[in-house]
Amino acid sequence: MKFSLTIFIAVTFLLLSSLCAGAQACFKATVNPAVIGMDGYTTLRLVLENTDQPESITPGIINGFEVVSGPNRETGMSDINGKISQYTAISYVLQPKRTGKFTIPAAKAVAGGKQYTSNVVSLTVSKNAPSSGSATPPANSNPFS
Repeated sequence: MKFSLTIFIAVTFLLLSSLCAGAQACFKATVNPAVIGMDGYTTLRLVLENTDQPESITPGIINGFEVVSGPNRETGMSDINGKISQYTAISYVLQPKRTGKFTIPAAKAVAGGKQYTSNVVSLTVSKNAPSSGSATPPANSNPFS
């Protein structure tokens, strides 16, 4: 079971990576980890690559979870062998409200007057926390107080 999950994650990563190969515009969604316990947390990350600055990035409806942190914005650029790529990412830290298998619908983004749609992501919440899931909530304290 663990081996097949590892294969599934590896194949999914390779497929998503190939979708954004080159300098084409791409919008993808990921959750990490994809299997958590009731006391765990997961991060939903929406990444828009190789576009103008986005006017909006809207996640799919996140039922069954409390948004603990987010939206958190991140931007970056890379230059590898003369190929320049850039991205804008929005992330949310989520805490489950109940157990089960969940599907987060595709997110929508608008950049440069064009509309983009991400992939759908799935995750599982079990009663017992798997060892790879984070059981520590993100810090909500103000570092300046």
